[in-house]
Amino acid sequence: MTAPARLHYHLLWPVRGGAAGSVLTPEALDLLPSYVARYAQTLGTTVGAVGGRGDHLHVVADVPPDRQLAKVNEELRRAAARFLRATLSIGGFDWDDAAQVLSTVSSAERPDLIQYVLEQEARHAEGGLFPEWEGGEDFEAGAGAEAAMPDWLREVLPRI
Repeated sequence: MTAPARLHYHLLWPVRGGAAGSVLTPEALDLLPSYVARYAQTLGTTVGAVGGRGDHLHVVADVPPDRQLAKVNEELRRAAARFLRATLSIGGFDWDDAAQVLSTVSSAERPDLIQYVLEQEARHAEGGLFPEWEGGEDFEAGAGAEAAMPDWLREVLPRI
């Protein structure tokens, strides 16, 4: 059996303190997609979409199976935070480590997720959100949530 060329992931990065307001400025939201996509290439990763609003960012990433998702995610987050602090002068910027969500995406749902990520502003304004793609309670309590996993599986999975 042949391994897939790339595994599809949805990365959701809430901003630390983002509930207090819009930390990611319109300029940041305009510049981050090309920066994150280009940086991802240095990691052998392809980005299908980057989008968000002031308090969080979504990334659709296609990661080679020989790369660890946790390492790719951490490196992308670090690079994006560095870009926001140094280039856009958003002092003290950081992502909320405890609230991030990493999930697998099927090839069939990937195009819909890309469209969803690109339409973030409109979806938030119009209320057309999918809780499972926004890291909502429905997603966290779902069958793939850590609390729903058997103990043996939690022990063998790498910590993200």
